[in-house]
Amino acid sequence: MVGIGASATLSTLQTIRHPSLVATIPVLYRHRAWSNWDAREPWWNPRAIQHLKQYLPAEGLAFEWGSGGSTVWLSDNGLKVTAIESEQVWADKVRQRCPDADIRFIAGTKSGDHRSEPQLRDRGRHFFDEYVAAIDEFPTATFDVIIVDGICRMECARHAIGKIRPDGIIVVDDTNWDFLKVVSRIFDGWDSLTLDGFKRKSGLGIWSTTFFWRPEGLKDSGTAAHNRDAAP
Repeated sequence: MVGIGASATLSTLQTIRHPSLVATIPVLYRHRAWSNWDAREPWWNPRAIQHLKQYLPAEGLAFEWGSGGSTVWLSDNGLKVTAIESEQVWADKVRQRCPDADIRFIAGTKSGDHRSEPQLRDRGRHFFDEYVAAIDEFPTATFDVIIVDGICRMECARHAIGKIRPDGIIVVDDTNWDFLKVVSRIFDGWDSLTLDGFKRKSGLGIWSTTFFWRPEGLKDSGTAAHNRDAAP
């Protein structure tokens, strides 16, 4: 176990290499026993949470692949949330805390086209075609916010594109992972912003969350996104 002194030294070395992490250091020490679930917030680094909060509409529609603290946080901020969850126990837990949200449990299957990533909890054991396609029932340009934070993230990101409103934001979490470093290729011509930092109960790893939004007048097509440098 890394003690507080060693943790402080390591976090200092990290911030020398990545000065923008300074704003997220308090999460390593403040309420150390609290999880994001306890704090009623997404399991993201604080910079990402603060950034999205600036752009949330007073009222609006949100869609998530993956549910949890982010579902609670979106509901607390006045959005009507539809969340797709691959684990029954977790879906029931979130449903109890967010009775006004539409929490849908969709289990994996033994065959299909979209297998879960080996890096995530299902470890590639099941296919989640119905889970990925859950957003397809909604009309084009329905949602103000779409969050990709569950399984089959690359495929979910592809399905999200047509369902976001012209001024909406798509959020892909954990883009520091190797298999998600190419997710920007899905968003042709979109602007993007990646925010890095420490997050609750996650040690000294640096976690990234990427925001994508469509410039005015852009039509869906192509293979690459325009990246912007992250602001502190």
